Amino acid sequence: MESDNAIKRVRAATGLSQPKFAQAYRIPVATLRYWESGGRQPDAAASALLLAIERDPVAMRRLLE
Repeated sequence: MESDNAIKRVRAATGLSQPKFAQAYRIPVATLRYWESGGRQPDAAASALLLAIERDPVAMRRLLE
C-alpha cells in the first residue's frame, strides 16, 4: 500500500466505516485514520495485511475472527 488513497479504496470496497474496518481487521482505529490522512504509511507487515484484505476481505475477516 503506497498511498493513503489506496488504503481508503480498500476500506471503501469493504463498505465498512473506519471504526468497523479497524475492528474487523484488528487495526487500531487511530492508526487507520493516520494512514488514511497521509500522516504515515503502513509498515511492511501492515501493507501485506492490507493487500490480503484487498484480495479477499471475507476470507481475511474469517481468519481474524
